[in-house]
Amino acid sequence: MQIRRPLCLLSLVFILLATACVYSGQVMEEELPPEGERISLTGIVSDREYRVMFGSRIPVLYISGVKDGSDGQVMCYMADAGGDDSLPGIGETVRVSGKVSRFREAGNPGEFDLREYYQILNISYKLNQTEILECSGSCSLLKEKLFQIKSRCGEVLEQIYPEKEASVLKAMLLGDKNGLDEEVKELYQLNGLVHILAISGLHVSLLGMGVSGFLKRCRVPVWMRVPAAVGIMCCYGVMTGMGVSTWRAVFMFALHLAAELFGRTYDMLTALSLAAVLMLTGQPLLVRHSGFLLSFGAVLGIGIILPWWREVFGMDIVFPRGRGVPGKLTGWIVEGLYLSSGIAVATLPVLFSFYYVFPLYSLLLNLYVIPLMSLVLAFGILSIVGGSLLPEAGFLFGMPDRLILGIYEVSCRAALKLPGGIKIGGKPEPWQIAAYYGILLALILRHAWAEEKAASVSEKERGSSAGICPMGQWLFVLGALWLLLVRPVSGFSVSFLDVGQGDCIVMRNENGNCYMVDGGSTSRSKVGQYQILPFLESMGIGELEAVFVTHPDEDHISGIVELMEQTGYGVRIKSLILPDASDEIKKEKLAELRDQAKENKIPVYYIGRGDEMQDGKLKFTCIGPRKGLATDEVNEISTVLYTEYEEFRMLLTGDVTGEPERELLEELSGRDALTLLKAAHHGSKYSTPRELLELTDPVYAVISAGRDNRYGHPHRELTERLMRQGCHIYQTPEGGAVTVRVKGGRIRVEEFLKGKAGA
Repeated sequence: MQIRRPLCLLSLVFILLATACVYSGQVMEEELPPEGERISLTGIVSDREYRVMFGSRIPVLYISGVKDGSDGQVMCYMADAGGDDSLPGIGETVRVSGKVSRFREAGNPGEFDLREYYQILNISYKLNQTEILECSGSCSLLKEKLFQIKSRCGEVLEQIYPEKEASVLKAMLLGDKNGLDEEVKELYQLNGLVHILAISGLHVSLLGMGVSGFLKRCRVPVWMRVPAAVGIMCCYGVMTGMGVSTWRAVFMFALHLAAELFGRTYDMLTALSLAAVLMLTGQPLLVRHSGFLLSFGAVLGIGIILPWWREVFGMDIVFPRGRGVPGKLTGWIVEGLYLSSGIAVATLPVLFSFYYVFPLYSLLLNLYVIPLMSLVLAFGILSIVGGSLLPEAGFLFGMPDRLILGIYEVSCRAALKLPGGIKIGGKPEPWQIAAYYGILLALILRHAWAEEKAASVSEKERGSSAGICPMGQWLFVLGALWLLLVRPVSGFSVSFLDVGQGDCIVMRNENGNCYMVDGGSTSRSKVGQYQILPFLESMGIGELEAVFVTHPDEDHISGIVELMEQTGYGVRIKSLILPDASDEIKKEKLAELRDQAKENKIPVYYIGRGDEMQDGKLKFTCIGPRKGLATDEVNEISTVLYTEYEEFRMLLTGDVTGEPERELLEELSGRDALTLLKAAHHGSKYSTPRELLELTDPVYAVISAGRDNRYGHPHRELTERLMRQGCHIYQTPEGGAVTVRVKGGRIRVEEFLKGKAGA
């Protein structure tokens, strides 16, 4: 078979080498100034924007070419929220002073890693409360004018649209996601439509071809039309931030028009390969960027997978295209399904690797969401132009967009109410991704070989075999999906998540059943959304058999409240177990949790001393507090669970303190020594007394606390007691999430930030 597209093959080799270097080698750590230190630095303003924080618009400068040590850009949050006139222009040299704030590293599996994200974007750290000390040089007239145009367009959108619709259109048209309505953003994310909020190939294709077509109708000669259209789209890309997908789309658009200008044939795959090589040459870490992988994966899906996918799907036979309006509608639906499902097949491993879920109904929603986007962009631009001249004209031109955005929102809400809308698949292992793509590649090569062979066969013979969907290919596709989605479970595991100043413990039994003890934080907002839920989804955990609440303090329940609010379309909670305290405590302290659980149709049970739960080899025994306990100190009602799995023994203590903690000595007397002890009350000074340690003699101790918390947890006295007892101490503020795996009598302890430690 003749080798075609040699440039693509060379590019593929380069991309594979770059990927291997990034994933196999250690990324060079940049030496950064200490956290919280006030420093001054000199550099060039490369960009600026406004970010909404605590209800206020804060100016943010991006400074590159820093002369005081940093290799990447520095993000500067200004102390003074003055107008544009008080800020330096893009391209000017400035000297600024501010407090260093490093981007936080993910402390749990599945958690979004801010440090890595900004490292990929070549942003080293940020400065808070930044003040401008000196300003010199001249600004970039083009970039400054583009910034002013973007700001003016945003103001017009805010004038003629309601606040929610204006924030969405600013994201869609201008790439400005600051102030984007959080509810709408979450709706789009859950339904697989978040791609329309980013300036992507869809936007560049619609706008670029629109500009080129308009110039062509105006009979502008090709030698003028092509540079003009490319220049306009480059300016649009710079104005909207030139993200990964925008850069790729603008580059491919430029090559497409260049081919027309020079009378050459445009090849999409060659253009895509060149774009990838150029981008990876500038920043190899992009191979770990979800936007890069999804953008290029979608185009590969259209260029390589879609032709083969038509043969496998065989919808042209099931839904033959007739004449007239019904026939055109059928053809439009079939083409839409081909396109959306083909792209999904190409990008599925990327989606599960970064987002861990797949919204099944997105295939149907995109059938009309993507076509309607051309109208959204067209009327959005018209409303900006009209609104700049006359607000009433902008309002009139904006009516279709208000209607379409309303359709999007209603569709998203309806899809979430349908059963099985979100598939929680978890994060696949590298071998699973390799197996999936390996099977697809083999099938595609087989299809290409068959097509080449068929070229020498008569038209009659080709027609007799066209459109047949071979059962063997379907079996291979289903096998590839199974390999990608299977999550084998062996043994027992317990993970103590890094939730800052709080507690969250997740257990998985050998039969796949999962349990959670507490889930909250006082040092991190939305801990359920940003730490707990991503962990569960990355592990492929779609439901929790039971969630134990040791006591109703915020640092133990805030995330649980979030999970219960999403139980209809997120992780399902099958039961909520509360401490069996006095009726007064149930009424005053536990009623809100109980009522919210019932509102979300979650059964509520109470547990007290002597109650047991068994699930295969896993057994929970509640050893405290006594049932009906009445106290003014909420920590004293903390549920204490003695957990057993084979020879593994673990004690989960919540924030138990006072008399109930002393009563534990009697309950633990005569029981086996502990393998693992979860230190009570985040490692406070007087918790986990010496008598308890001597009686239980734990091998491991885990402390969950916030880094540099104001309480001083864990206290030195507590850690010294643990060390004197001979405990191996693991702390979430130091090592991130701590996971203990038990299998075949062997125990392995893993710290997310420190690697693995054996035992």
